[in-house]
Amino acid sequence: MPRSAGIVAHASLAEAVYQAADSIVITGIDGEIQYVNPAFTAMTGYSSEEVAGRNPRMLKSGRQPEALYRELWSTIREGKTWSGEVINRRKDGTLYSEEMHIAPVQDSNRTVAGYIAIKRDVTERKRAEEALRESELRFRTMADSTPSMMWVTGLDGKVEFINRELREFCGIGCEGVDEGRSPMPIHPADQLRCHAAFQRAIWERTPFFAEALVRRADGEWRLVGTRALPRLSPGGEYMGHIGHASDITDRKRYEKELIQAKEEADAANRAKSSFLANMSHEIRTPMNGVLGMIQLLQDTALTTEQKRFAAVARSSGEALLSLIDNILDLSKIEAGKIVLERVSFHLRDAVEQVFQLLSAQAEAKGLQMHLYLSPQVPPQLRGDAHRLSQLLMNLWQRHQVHPARRSHAPCGSIGGTGRQCDPSLFGNRYWNRHSAEPDRVALLAICPGGRVHDAQIRRHGAGTGNLQRARGEDGWNDRRGQPRRLWFHVLVYRGIRPS
Repeated sequence: MPRSAGIVAHASLAEAVYQAADSIVITGIDGEIQYVNPAFTAMTGYSSEEVAGRNPRMLKSGRQPEALYRELWSTIREGKTWSGEVINRRKDGTLYSEEMHIAPVQDSNRTVAGYIAIKRDVTERKRAEEALRESELRFRTMADSTPSMMWVTGLDGKVEFINRELREFCGIGCEGVDEGRSPMPIHPADQLRCHAAFQRAIWERTPFFAEALVRRADGEWRLVGTRALPRLSPGGEYMGHIGHASDITDRKRYEKELIQAKEEADAANRAKSSFLANMSHEIRTPMNGVLGMIQLLQDTALTTEQKRFAAVARSSGEALLSLIDNILDLSKIEAGKIVLERVSFHLRDAVEQVFQLLSAQAEAKGLQMHLYLSPQVPPQLRGDAHRLSQLLMNLWQRHQVHPARRSHAPCGSIGGTGRQCDPSLFGNRYWNRHSAEPDRVALLAICPGGRVHDAQIRRHGAGTGNLQRARGEDGWNDRRGQPRRLWFHVLVYRGIRPS
C-alpha cells in the first residue's frame, strides 16, 4: 500500500508511525482504509493488504448500539476528536476491547482530507477491572451480611467504606464515608485517646485496638470494642486499615457480674472454712476434757460392766475426736491457714505408733503387716510427725482391700527410706530431686501392697492436702503379675545430733 504523501510528509514521521506500539489507521474522507501499521495487524490479525480500501466497520462485533457510531461520525465530521471504547472482532472471530481516539486530518486548505485513528487493545485491562468490580461486590455483600460492624480506610486514614451493620448502629447513610470522616460518634472523653492511637497505627503500619463509648442511633451510649489490621497490596505496600467493631457493653457487664459473683463465692467459702475451723476447735477442747475424765474413770475401781461402758465411751469419743481433727485439717487447708511444724522427732517411733494402731485392723481383714525402715534414713529428723502419721493412716485406711477381692497373698508394708534406697524396690525418680540440699531428706513411704481398684483411687486419691503442703508427691505403680504399691514422698530436715 503506498504511503499517503498528503498526511505523512516526512520520512521520520512515517517511521515513527510505522513503529508505534499502538494500532494506527488512516482513512480517506469516505472512511476507506488507506494505511495501517504493523501494530494493527498484531491486534486484529488482518494484514495491510487485506484491509486496503475496506471500511473499518469490517471489525464491528455487533455489541455496540448504532447510536454510538452515529455519534462518532457526527463528532469527527464537525472537525472534533472522538474518544471511546468499543468491542471489535478479530480475524479469527475472537472479541477484544479497544480504546480508540479518532481525529480529522486537514489539508493545506484547512479542509478535512481524511481521518486518523489511534487504537489500543485494553482487553486485559477490562478483564482486570471487571474482576475487581466483582471482587468489590462480593466484599460489600459479605460485609453487609456480617453481624459485626466493619469499616475500611485509605492510605490517608479517611474512611472509604462502612457496612450496613455500622450504618444502622450509628443511624447514618453513606455521606459520612464520602466526606472521609469517622462514622462513629465517639464520646468526647474518648475521642482524643482513640484518634491518637489510630494515627499512631497509621504512621507505624501496625494493628489498632480501642474501646470507647459510642452513641447509638437511639441516643444511648454503648461501649464498643474495635480492632483493625493494616491493608497491604500484593506487593506489600500499605493501603490503609480494615477493621471491625462490636458492642461489648453487655459482655463487660456480664464479666463484671461474674467476677463479683466469684469474689462473693470465695468470701463465702472462706467464711465457711473459718467457721468450721473455729467450731472444730471449740468442740475439740471439751471433747479432750471428756476423754481425759473417761481415762481417769477407767483407772478407778469399776465393775466389769462399768469398764465395758467406759471403754465404749472412750472409743466413741476418740472416733469423734478423729473426725473433728479431719474437719479441722480440711477447713485449714481450704482457708490456706494450715502450718506444718518443724520439730525434732524419731522416725521409728512415729512409724511404729502407726504400725501398732493399724495392726489390729489389718489382722481383722486377714492382712499381714511388715514394717521396713531403711538404715539410710537418719533416726533423728525435724518435721511434722503428726501430719506424717496422718498420711500413713489415711493411705492405709483408704486403700486397704478385703481379702476376697485380692488376687495376691495378704501382705502389706509401711516404711520409710532415704534417697540411697534400692531402686528396684521403690523406683528411682522420686527422692533425689533435692539431694543438693544436705540438710533435707526425702522420705518414701509405701502403703499397702494389696490389690486396689482404680475406682477407689479415683474416689479417694492417694493422700490428703497435707501432702501438697509438705512439698510431696504421691502415686502408685501397677506391674503385671505383681501387687500394686501406693507411695508418697515428702521432704523433712535432718535432726540435730545429740552431743
